[in-house]
Amino acid sequence: MSSLELSLPRSSQPRPQRLGVLIVLAIAVAMSIGLTLFGWKQTVLFLIGSLFGISLYHASFGFASAYRRLFVYRDVNGVLAQVLMLSVATLLFVPFLASRSFFGQAIEGAVAPVAVQGAIGAFLFGIGMQLGSGCACGTLYTIGGGSSGMLLTLLTFGIGSFWASLTGSLWASLPKLQPISLVNTFGWTGGAIQLAVLGLIALALWKNRAPTAIEKPTQTISLLYGPWSLVWARSPLQCSIG
Repeated sequence: MSSLELSLPRSSQPRPQRLGVLIVLAIAVAMSIGLTLFGWKQTVLFLIGSLFGISLYHASFGFASAYRRLFVYRDVNGVLAQVLMLSVATLLFVPFLASRSFFGQAIEGAVAPVAVQGAIGAFLFGIGMQLGSGCACGTLYTIGGGSSGMLLTLLTFGIGSFWASLTGSLWASLPKLQPISLVNTFGWTGGAIQLAVLGLIALALWKNRAPTAIEKPTQTISLLYGPWSLVWARSPLQCSIG
């Protein structure tokens, strides 16, 4: 998300033209129907991805920009929205992960170790985020909103990801700790522990928020044109894919 977008109140964001919205909806419907040729799963994934992008755009939300606003302005709303997302995702997934079954189909959580490459990647990502004025989600929704300047950020993001895939063995050889899964170790109690930790994080953020960091409702809210609140954007549907 660019600094210009961060400075503008959401109620002053220009609304898209109705004709443009109808064209985009028509293209989305056509693609949804066309993808059925490759199986219903592709259509479902496309629709979920589209809803994910719409919610990010309407809420003017970016994962990285939320932390930027936290450190610069002590605005906790964006990070609290992420805590809410993780909390709802925990409630949705822990029952299935604990039972290792999803409607009769065996499932297993993706558990990865805490490794040096994670710290290196986070550091480089933070630098790139500031230089590019957006994280992956922020870049995509900004481009979707009509900002062609972010195409360069998206291109270099893709180049870096491709280079990382070619050097995967190098990163995998760096020191790492054994993976830890709260659900595998404690079962249902692991989910409760995670919710408790998230609750403490939310409480700490709320206690240290700036006096002006409380989100104010806008006067005009449209389901089609927005703007949406951060809580609405982090809906259970989006949490399930986050």
